[in-house]
Amino acid sequence: MKPQLHDDDYIFNLTIHNREYAIDVKWLLHLQNEITSDLSSIELEESLEKVAGYLHTFSTAYEDAMSNKNQVELEFEIWYKEKYVESEHNLLGDFATDVRTGIRSKTNATPTKAQIEADIVTNNVLDYKKLKEHLNKIQTYTDFLYREIKIIESRATHLQSILNLRRKLMEKEF
Repeated sequence: MKPQLHDDDYIFNLTIHNREYAIDVKWLLHLQNEITSDLSSIELEESLEKVAGYLHTFSTAYEDAMSNKNQVELEFEIWYKEKYVESEHNLLGDFATDVRTGIRSKTNATPTKAQIEADIVTNNVLDYKKLKEHLNKIQTYTDFLYREIKIIESRATHLQSILNLRRKLMEKEF
């Protein structure tokens, strides 16, 4: 039994330059059925133009999402580096105190990278989690857009192939 799709299932909400657009892709997703019907070459060329419009829209959304992702990654990296320096400084102070009191030896007086990174996460759990979740959400969105672009490109290639085949058949007839 196939799941039933409703018209709302074909609406993609895209963000382009901080604006939300609801894009209806029902026609595009059902293009395969239309291709097998008796569409004229002119209708197929019009469909190819529509596909180009979808490709432009999704590509623009993808570029905007990638720009946003790069900005968020930069902000996270800056935050993380600041926390790294802060954590390293605090751990060095703690370790120096441990060396003076004899709890720690001088050969073990500097924190490792893993200790510093663990300190950052454990002392900033909410911020770290919030930033990582935001970054993951943006990555998921950009991945989704990329996959949709590939589907749209596939549709365009398929349509172009049909049109080329029709042209060749028409040339043979004359």
